[in-house]
Amino acid sequence: MEDRKRYVPGAELFVSETIMEGLADLGDGAYDTETPATGLVLGKRFSDSLGTWAEITSISGDEQADDLIGWFRTSEGGGVSMSPADVKKHISLFGKQRAYAIMIDPQQSSLAFYTVEDGEPVSVRAVVVESR
Repeated sequence: MEDRKRYVPGAELFVSETIMEGLADLGDGAYDTETPATGLVLGKRFSDSLGTWAEITSISGDEQADDLIGWFRTSEGGGVSMSPADVKKHISLFGKQRAYAIMIDPQQSSLAFYTVEDGEPVSVRAVVVESR
């Protein structure tokens, strides 16, 4: 894990505008087809004096991807809270490793970022950064 100062102190997850647009497109597609979408979140982990943080580099449907830091799912009108099934899936994918879940509700045009600590979902402060 590379040492690097984070862009915004206190934020743990950084997402580019391009990735946010991709997540919105996935949500729109799921809404249009009435078919939930799931996939993996790829990125890089860093550390600084405040602890660890991550930057999302892409989203993928490939379960064998390198640089895996999380996952996402859409729900139709189910809200953006992590359900017990979501927590179970998160733990099965990552165990106790620090990873991120993005819950997307296209019907409500909303999303939320989480991690799981001690078997419970915990909201993560995420910041959208300008695409390079």
